Amino acid sequence: MITSDSFYVYIFSWKKVAKNTVDLYNTVSKFFPNTYIINSSKNNKLPIDTDYQIQLTNDYYYGGQFQTAINHIPQDKIIGIITGDVVPNSNWRAILKNSIDALSTDIGIYAPNLTNTKHHTGPYRRRLRDSLYHVNNTDCTCWFICPEIYTSILHIPFYNISNLGWGIDIICVQEAWKKDLHVVRDYSVKINQPKGTGYDREQAYWQMKDLLHYYNNSQNKIDILKQQIK
Repeated sequence: MITSDSFYVYIFSWKKVAKNTVDLYNTVSKFFPNTYIINSSKNNKLPIDTDYQIQLTNDYYYGGQFQTAINHIPQDKIIGIITGDVVPNSNWRAILKNSIDALSTDIGIYAPNLTNTKHHTGPYRRRLRDSLYHVNNTDCTCWFICPEIYTSILHIPFYNISNLGWGIDIICVQEAWKKDLHVVRDYSVKINQPKGTGYDREQAYWQMKDLLHYYNNSQNKIDILKQQIK
């Protein structure tokens, strides 16, 4: 049975969003008791219990933080990722309830509706049930992933290949579909995030290409090994 204790939530923080991260942590942790901050601002300690802070260096971005999170979490727990610039005043009670309901079924990735996501909405949606719709990408600003998915990609060195994080969402979605699990966005609850990025998008794109190349090659090797075992 999935409860609030089944979730480990990681808020990714960096210097620019430090204050918002603290506000976000104080709000989210009321509903998700296992909430941690992964802080990539080495010289900017946050006023949060150190037991719930994972301190990294300034060169860690989304990819490195994601790798840190999936290696920290107990592997039977559901992982939640929230970037530190998400506006805190969302309906986290509803997000918890709806994520429990969703991930108790054949859903592998659940996300609330990010209002400014670049990923398709509108006519591209196909309803699964209630307010849950199939999507090709939930957006990785705030999402919840079942253990069957993230434990299958623990071998990937995200920090070394795609530190900026592009491509992680694609890989997780592919893993969900391979396991016959649904990928859904919940249009009954919204979260907000300021527009804009503070990194080199072209660099992120080429890192994504390298990451997907690594992922596809590793999958081919796994498939060959499976055939040999048979």
